[in-house]
Amino acid sequence: MRKFSKFIIKLFFLIGIMSCFSFQKVSAESNNNLQAAMPQLTILNNEPGFTRSTNDGFFDFEFKPGEKVILGVRVHNLVNRKITLVITPGTVITNQGHIVFGDQSNQMIDQSNKYPFSKMVSKQKVSVDPNATKVVRIPVNVPTEKFNGTILGNLAFTVLGQNQSDNSNNQKNGATINNIVRQALIVKMRQGVQPEPDFDIGLPATGGTIQEPVFTVPVRNIAATYFKEDAKTKVIYTVTKKNDSKTKYVAQDNNISMAPNSFYYGIIPTKGKTIQPGKYHIEVEIKYRNKNVKLNRNFEVTKAQSKNPLTKAKINKPKKQFPFWIVLVSFLVILILLIALFAGISRGRRKKMKNLSKGKPNSRVRLRSRR
Repeated sequence: MRKFSKFIIKLFFLIGIMSCFSFQKVSAESNNNLQAAMPQLTILNNEPGFTRSTNDGFFDFEFKPGEKVILGVRVHNLVNRKITLVITPGTVITNQGHIVFGDQSNQMIDQSNKYPFSKMVSKQKVSVDPNATKVVRIPVNVPTEKFNGTILGNLAFTVLGQNQSDNSNNQKNGATINNIVRQALIVKMRQGVQPEPDFDIGLPATGGTIQEPVFTVPVRNIAATYFKEDAKTKVIYTVTKKNDSKTKYVAQDNNISMAPNSFYYGIIPTKGKTIQPGKYHIEVEIKYRNKNVKLNRNFEVTKAQSKNPLTKAKINKPKKQFPFWIVLVSFLVILILLIALFAGISRGRRKKMKNLSKGKPNSRVRLRSRR
């Protein structure tokens, strides 16, 4: 019985150790393998048959209306297995941190952008043999009409895991495994005279939470020019309520950058104060390069928006995963109960054998003898 108890204890102990290391092993190995499989990318800026770039680190060139533009990239596979790349075009936009980056989803393209780069290039998939080199041709459908300004985009080279599609995630054994590793090349296309920035604002709205309400306003650069970060650049937001001089909210952003024909959301906190329904006025003052631009707009907050700053928008909360510590505690409790059970059974049998060895009858025998 002692041998059986020791075997059960060792078995459960081994299962517990294996469960601790089996959850993230696949994910870590997958990401490490994909990171190592990221190929070396080289821009072909002087090769015949390809559009010449004035920069080795990214594509930078001038183009004419309707000109044939073909971008060339040499892909060098550095691993001993075949890799699959998905090349996805993206339009460079301005995010919430006022930092320019590429958007492959096409969900934040400003309506002033007539020529988003993501719609000028087709998505393609390329396979490269082990330790081999392949030249990739990427045609660009440039505008056929005259254009003054800059078009900014990027090309994302995505390494797919083995037996994976171009979806961003894969599920295995109930766990989500990130099987995507990306490397991007910036594309800067120029034509004609580069215009000055032209700013505008969209319709303000309420946001945040009930505890931390905020006003938001889209700040737009509607010109096809890249507005580079400047230490002297300041954007000052002032929100006032009409016929109420006490209600005033002020916020400021510094050192912003904006992509051509893009926007970002300026945020004006209320310091925890509830946003009351009524008519409001917002002024956005942009100071840059010894220039001062003031933009004004009237807007209204409804009763529904004042009660709930999120305006009853649905929030996609992540699915709750069963906590691993609960599984571990449950396993330990079951293990302790099993040990106690087998210990009790073993102790009872030893006591019985001891009584028999001394010649003492058990309780049942005593009852029968009295009768």
